[in-house]
Amino acid sequence: MRSGPNDSLIEVRAGFSVRHFILTVFCYLFASMALFFTSLNFLCTILLFAVLNAYAVYYYLSQLKKSLGTSVLAIRWYRERWFIGTRKGWQPCIPQGEWLVLPWLMCLRFRGEDERNYSVNFFKDSDHPASLHALRLRLMLMSKGRK
Repeated sequence: MRSGPNDSLIEVRAGFSVRHFILTVFCYLFASMALFFTSLNFLCTILLFAVLNAYAVYYYLSQLKKSLGTSVLAIRWYRERWFIGTRKGWQPCIPQGEWLVLPWLMCLRFRGEDERNYSVNFFKDSDHPASLHALRLRLMLMSKGRK
């Protein structure tokens, strides 16, 4: 069986990123400070702060610690198809919406076989540089074909 240039395997693991953690902490602190400097009454401020804390815990568990069932652990490009790896295993998926591809950050969205939307952020320190570079090149080639 002949293998073509598109049969290559690209797999990127969504590991813990110090940059992602620092950015998340700064955004949380900024949102908390902005909330307390508003002209809302005390009860509304405390209620919104509780909602902000609940979302911060959810974001930490799903995106940083990757301990929830909807957390994306890895993505894979193989034979012209995308796959996402979650706690339930690998499943085929299709690209969803716009993607952000920068040298230090990639933000991707997928729609899984189970009809769920999955998002994953890859910072420069999320995985091996060679894997991230291969993924970045694949995404750039795909964006050229989209236009």
